Amino acid sequence: MFTLTYRVLAAATVLILLPGDLTGFPRDAFAEVRHYAKSVAFEPGGHLDIETGRGSLELSSWDRNEVEVVARIESPVDIDPDYAREIVTALRIEVEGSGRSLRIRSDYDDIPSYKRWFLTIRNLPYVHYEIRAPRRIHLALEVRHTDTKIRDVEGAIRVHAHYSTITGTEWSGPVRLDMDHGSLRLTELEGSVELDARHTDVRMEATQLSGDTRIRAHRGQTVLYLPRYQGLDLYSDVSHQSDLDSDFEISTRVFRRDEGIIAGTINGGGSLLELRGDHTRFRLRKSDW
Repeated sequence: MFTLTYRVLAAATVLILLPGDLTGFPRDAFAEVRHYAKSVAFEPGGHLDIETGRGSLELSSWDRNEVEVVARIESPVDIDPDYAREIVTALRIEVEGSGRSLRIRSDYDDIPSYKRWFLTIRNLPYVHYEIRAPRRIHLALEVRHTDTKIRDVEGAIRVHAHYSTITGTEWSGPVRLDMDHGSLRLTELEGSVELDARHTDVRMEATQLSGDTRIRAHRGQTVLYLPRYQGLDLYSDVSHQSDLDSDFEISTRVFRRDEGIIAGTINGGGSLLELRGDHTRFRLRKSDW
């Protein structure tokens, strides 16, 4: 009995100590901060690629033929000040290219780790970007654990997001998004959309869907606000424990409710709107556009 009690107490002691002493650093440690800024000549209509993780990103347009990159690199709090300086210094921001093609990337390869008891610990710094670019660009964005805001962009837009929030306004052009665990909020959208969303809540407000739009969603809710006079050819497959609720009257051509298939026209027809869901709630709502 004594042995069993001792083991239970020892295990409890470890569990109590681990959260407060996992790094072994004092609780009053502070965040280390480093600033970065660079401007590169860039032609409207060029290709801009951005790749980052763990932080935030704000991209907006201006009337200059250049891209401005301003970043704040910040360590987590509650880590040793010397280690905080190390990881902030080791984080590299790559800005490569010019003119018609530019790449911005957060490089974490040189971030050091350290040993603590039986663990190898590696803390990554946060990177907070503010980027300005010409309005007309071809944008390719890959983000992880990043709060992302993009405003006033015209051109082809491709977004791959993992555990991130994407907020966009005034997007014009073909849009392709791959979302995994996060949320998507788009307003004043004009063009076409190709969306794959997994464990993502989606809200899109379109001023005009001018091309075929396809949305595939797995576990989440997708709400699409459309102009009340928008003409569409609708095809929906909500057979996998999903459903569709529409403010628009659907002139049905195919209706197989038992199979989850509804296809028809909205306002006389137009561009294709294809909805495919798996454990997803689709909502079509009328806006005042």
